[in-house]
Amino acid sequence: MNIYNLLLLSITLFFIGIWGLVINRRNIIILLMSFEIMYLAANLNFAFYSYFFNDILGVIFIIYALTVVGAESCVGLSVISVYYAVHRDVSLN
Repeated sequence: MNIYNLLLLSITLFFIGIWGLVINRRNIIILLMSFEIMYLAANLNFAFYSYFFNDILGVIFIIYALTVVGAESCVGLSVISVYYAVHRDVSLN
């Protein structure tokens, strides 16, 4: 595969994440999943460039970014659970 097809895959995933943010404004869990898809598309971009340029710094940045995204996801899910405990609903009005 060439880099153009791989970048097309990454761009497609990123726009699916943006589409999830724009279309859905009510469910907070789907918003969090859309953010995660966008983060993973960006990390996929770093992986492709790291592979094609034979550079290890892209992989190091991916590991760092995935730890930050994992922490963000944990904080987001804990905020959602507290919101659900208070309001008994996860939809945003």
